[in-house]
Amino acid sequence: TPTASPSWTPTTAPSPTATPADPTPTRDLRDEYEPDETDPPVIGTQGQAQRHNLYPANDLDRVKFLAQTGHWYRVVTSDLAPSVDTVLTVTVGNVSQIDKRHGPSEIVFQVEAGGDVWALVEVTNRGTYSPDSWYSLSVAEIPAPPTPTPTVVTPAPTPTSSALRSRLPGLASLSSVSDTGAVQFVITAVVRAGAP
Repeated sequence: TPTASPSWTPTTAPSPTATPADPTPTRDLRDEYEPDETDPPVIGTQGQAQRHNLYPANDLDRVKFLAQTGHWYRVVTSDLAPSVDTVLTVTVGNVSQIDKRHGPSEIVFQVEAGGDVWALVEVTNRGTYSPDSWYSLSVAEIPAPPTPTPTVVTPAPTPTSSALRSRLPGLASLSSVSDTGAVQFVITAVVRAGAP
């Protein structure tokens, strides 16, 4: 008698449970130099522009460079997006210069004495903070600006009050000349009845 042999029944292996893929990382909308508030990156002094944006809200962009004694430097913000109105601060040692003019900013300075020192550059915005709030920042070592030549001006002789009165009939007097050469005019109109 034949014996029953076990029949083979195909089974399906359990399929691995699908694990969700890592969520798409949120793109960082800040500029490539962030975070720069606590450890400012070094910027060159040959005038090459770095592109920064002022994002997120109240973003403070910082860079630094080694300023050499006796050398002149020009720090500039330029190519501002319409939403940007930069405020530029340069701090050397314990001395800060601030440019609060509307629009692009510029500070020119010289390290006069005391050795080479790190200069800290800070840029904030009076405009809108957004991922599109871009501007360029550059530092350039420049030749010393020309020293203006003082111009000596010798005042012309001042007419006496009688000379003035004779040239301006109907108007009153010239006061005295002070030690500094300043002249104060006190002019009053004299109205005469029946005058043409």
